[in-house]
Amino acid sequence: MLRRILVLGAVLSIVVATLVVNLSILDVISRDLLKETLGKTLSVIAVSTVALVLVIVLVKASAKK
Repeated sequence: MLRRILVLGAVLSIVVATLVVNLSILDVISRDLLKETLGKTLSVIAVSTVALVLVIVLVKASAKK
């Protein structure tokens, strides 16, 4: 389960990065906005994935006792 969540977070990061870079290539967003948007979006995905992993670890640890 833990591995699935980490893989999901990685897949979401790749999809978002690809989408934002494609928008930059098509000149829909500027290079400066690309840096800001990509950084913030990947940070949100990373924090959410880590939080979900911590919740699962906590639930598993409490179930063992």
